[in-house]
Amino acid sequence: MSSKSLQIADAVIALLTLPALTGIGVGGVTIDPDYHYTTTDLPAIAVHPGDESVSDSVIGVTDRGLTVTVRVLSSGSDAFYTGDALMTQSYSRIMSDLTLGSLAMDIRPQGIKRTRDVLEFPIIVHEIDYLIEYRTTATSLEF
Repeated sequence: MSSKSLQIADAVIALLTLPALTGIGVGGVTIDPDYHYTTTDLPAIAVHPGDESVSDSVIGVTDRGLTVTVRVLSSGSDAFYTGDALMTQSYSRIMSDLTLGSLAMDIRPQGIKRTRDVLEFPIIVHEIDYLIEYRTTATSLEF
C-alpha cells in the first residue's frame, strides 16, 4: 500500500480528473510537474505532493501536514485567462471536499503564485499550495 500522502495526492488528481475540467488540454492532470509538455498538451495541470510536517503526536496517532502544489500551465495568446479559469475550477473542486473522502482532516490554501516561464515556448503558470492536514497511526505512514 502507498503512503497516506500519496493517497492524498491521488485523491486530489481524481477530483481534478472526473468530470473533466472545462478547457483542459490533452496533457490532462498528472502527478509529475516536470513532465515534458508540448504546446498540444496545454493547458495542463500538475499535482505535486511536497514536504510533510508533523504538528502533533499523542499516544497512538500522529497529526501531519502535507503541502500539495497544484500547478496550471497554459500557453498561447490568452494563456493568462485560460490558466486563471482552470485554476479557479481546480480550486473549487478541491475545496468542495475538505476531507478528500475521509483521508484528510482539513485543507488550507496557502496562496497563489502567477509566473511566466519558458519551456520550448512561453507559458504562464498559476500555482496554489494547499496544506492538507491528516492523521496516521504512530507506527505507520499508510493509515
